[in-house]
Amino acid sequence: MGICFLYQSPRLHNQRLLLAGRARVRRRAVSLPLVIRGGLRHAHILWFGLPYSMRVFPTLLLTWLVTGFTAAVGSILGNAAGGRGLQVGAIAGGVLGLLGAVVAAKRFGWIPSGDARGAFFGGLVGFAIAVPVTLTHMQTPVIPVLSCALVGIGALLGAGIARGWARL
Repeated sequence: MGICFLYQSPRLHNQRLLLAGRARVRRRAVSLPLVIRGGLRHAHILWFGLPYSMRVFPTLLLTWLVTGFTAAVGSILGNAAGGRGLQVGAIAGGVLGLLGAVVAAKRFGWIPSGDARGAFFGGLVGFAIAVPVTLTHMQTPVIPVLSCALVGIGALLGAGIARGWARL
């Protein structure tokens, strides 16, 4: 059983107009992710110009988990060079993990190819915010893990802003 919203999708609206013999209308609907048959479908979100074809939740999880994992692996490998090597290894691993996550999301079709660069740069901004938060809260296990979510949020906002700039 699906969730009913007050807004209808533009594709359905345009199909109804074409059947009625009227011209297409270029309006956009705003709705939340639909939970249908237990699965999370892609969201129709227009905050910061996010495109209809973007899979928001999987992209968020992918960038969050891959960046966090590769940052941890980079810090383990960098630990051999001392304290400074640990930090440099974590940053290098996180940036490479973000690049890999954005490329994977683009290949899976979760991010449109035109928005991948914006997603990468937005993820870098989120990672730049997450690094100092993580370094100041290393004594707790929860804050470093949750701060990696800023990378996914930054990637989504970066893709949306890139989509908005492309329309100008």
